[in-house]
Amino acid sequence: MADQAQEKTGDPRLTVIAAAMILLLGVVAAIILTRGESEPDVVAAPADCIESWNTDPSLRALGTHQYAAHGYAQAQVVRLTNTGEPAEEPDGSCAVIFPKLTLDPEPEAAAQIFTGGSWEALSAQQGVARETLATLQSEAVVGANAALQGDGTLAAS
Repeated sequence: MADQAQEKTGDPRLTVIAAAMILLLGVVAAIILTRGESEPDVVAAPADCIESWNTDPSLRALGTHQYAAHGYAQAQVVRLTNTGEPAEEPDGSCAVIFPKLTLDPEPEAAAQIFTGGSWEALSAQQGVARETLATLQSEAVVGANAALQGDGTLAAS
């Protein structure tokens, strides 16, 4: 009779092993889900670059266009060389990059840079390839450090 009861319930050791396996799988899944990649450090937007953008009426108009027509609500404000490479002050020029996973259909809308006393499309600079613009835009998705307001101004975030 005891043999019949054991046949119906199975080996209790197998139940313990199965429970331990399920628990182990749960712990491994939790570690994988919570580990993930850490977010990159976002560099603060240079205040002088934001001020330069916000005090220029033509840039505020461009910002309004970028917000309304292109759907941009964020920007990455950084310092770049005239070829689109990262740079430090005083060598770097203020630049505003509009985040997008792929290059904007209008490359001149991808980024603006302050050169020679005025702001211009980064795409208009000699030596700036479309691939560079696309890379800058895609990196700005996670590096955005300013909000683009509906009135075309930038606010550090």
